[in-house]
Amino acid sequence: MVYIAFLKGINVGGKNIIKMSDLKLMFANMGISDAITYIQSGNILFTSDDTEEALETKIEASIFETFGLNIAVILRTLTELKQLLNCIPFSENDIRYIEQNAEGEVFYLFLYKEALSESSKERISARKQGNDRLEIINRDVYVLFDKTIRNSKLANALQKADEYCTSRNIKTINKLVELGTNNFI
Repeated sequence: MVYIAFLKGINVGGKNIIKMSDLKLMFANMGISDAITYIQSGNILFTSDDTEEALETKIEASIFETFGLNIAVILRTLTELKQLLNCIPFSENDIRYIEQNAEGEVFYLFLYKEALSESSKERISARKQGNDRLEIINRDVYVLFDKTIRNSKLANALQKADEYCTSRNIKTINKLVELGTNNFI
């Protein structure tokens, strides 16, 4: 099965620094020789027959052993990412309109290890500002920020709702699906 590992909070603000070449070597030492990394935020594509839970545990332990860092790892299969892209809850017109008036990237996918609790959903929804839009589907949250993710109360609420969450902009998700399709299928 083709997996994408999303590492939470590496190479951000000079903290939790891991070179992608070192990360790729770590995967090879784990017996995963086909790992491909994409940009410095910690996105790794690879194949494995192990379960998601077993892989998350194994990768997190290997990161700690290799780099001395406690980094949460969130996995999705290539099929799951394709489904997420096929189910975008916002219209192309809405996305284009927001992007034209934006101060930075505005369309993000927040990935959680588990589905959000009802209380977390309520806290998150209460933090929307302006024309922020979000859609929670199982363990993933689509967010279209009104202006930018920077200094957003909604983004902070999403990150604090569950310690096992990370986010990527939709352009990164699209590129990961492209890389996975071109290299593993």
